[in-house]
Amino acid sequence: MVIISTTYQYNQQRDLIYSVLSEQLHDKASNYFDSLNMMMITGTMAQKETLRNKALAQENIENVRVLRGDAVSKLYGTGLNNQIAVDDIDRRALNGETVLEPFKADWGNGLVVALPMKASADYRGTNCIACHMTEEGEVLGAIRIEYNLSHVNGMVNKRTAIAVAIMAAIAFLGYLSTIFIARRFIVGPVQTTSKFMTRVSGSKDLSIRLSQKQNDEVGDLTNDINAFLDTVSESLIKVQTTAQTVSSNADKLTDIAENNESTAKRQLDETAAVESNMQMLKEQQATVSDATERASSLMQETCELTRASSIEAKGASDDIELLVQDITEVSTIYRSLMPRQSKSPQFSRPSKVSPIRPTYSLSMPPLKQHVPASRVAALLSLRTKFAR
Repeated sequence: MVIISTTYQYNQQRDLIYSVLSEQLHDKASNYFDSLNMMMITGTMAQKETLRNKALAQENIENVRVLRGDAVSKLYGTGLNNQIAVDDIDRRALNGETVLEPFKADWGNGLVVALPMKASADYRGTNCIACHMTEEGEVLGAIRIEYNLSHVNGMVNKRTAIAVAIMAAIAFLGYLSTIFIARRFIVGPVQTTSKFMTRVSGSKDLSIRLSQKQNDEVGDLTNDINAFLDTVSESLIKVQTTAQTVSSNADKLTDIAENNESTAKRQLDETAAVESNMQMLKEQQATVSDATERASSLMQETCELTRASSIEAKGASDDIELLVQDITEVSTIYRSLMPRQSKSPQFSRPSKVSPIRPTYSLSMPPLKQHVPASRVAALLSLRTKFAR
């Protein structure tokens, strides 16, 4: 950075000096032509070499030449040897171009100025056309001055070296100051912070804090680290509390799981018992079904017996009804026979029991021939009672 800065300053100073010297050389060339113009007016052109020598006597002026153009050469001749164009710069100036540029010669590096002089009816109060009998704007000649820059370059180099030394000293002092300031206000606090973090990492103690001594970025870093430790500590406390809560909930869940397991076992046992009872119930249901079928068959048999008994009872009822009728009839007959028996009843007792046949002195009307045998037996039984 110092080299770049120095190089830039060197180029800037050199360009500035060259610019100032270029303007000065241009003014010197213009003044030199004015002096020649006055010598033309006063008729002292024979002393033009004296003017040239005076110009060469100035410091760092290496060469002064007055070049003649074609119009002047036609009127007054080619002049001296130093008035003839010898290089491209001379020819460019005689063509009307103002030349002002760096120049390198045997004596070293320098600046060259070639100022063309053009014919004018009023050049700073002088009518050039009247004397030289030429057209307006035609180049009459040129003034060439060569300036040696060795002294200027040496002065610039010397001052540049001084500036480089000063800047190097300043840079070195700045470097030392930067190192001191960095170690004092940056490296030192950062190392302290690093040691503190190593200590916290080794001891696992989140209660210690850094002391804040600076009101800069390092101090902000200290505050941020302390805030981070506070946050971590609070987070660990919350995590511990949450862990305890989770552990308690886990114990509760374990109890609930155990209760659920015992409940599930009981439900399994009950399910097994229900299944066994269902099996027994199915067996009993099968037994009941068989008993029901047997009962149904018995009921059918009973119903058939009942119907048969009902039929027999109905027949017996009919027989009883007929018997009652016969008894009623016998009773009627008996009542009709009672008076006759009171007058002269004659009975003959048989020696042994035989079919009961009462013997009456009067003949008994015969029974109806359609009476059933059972009714006849019943009537005979009744007659036996009556006979006794």
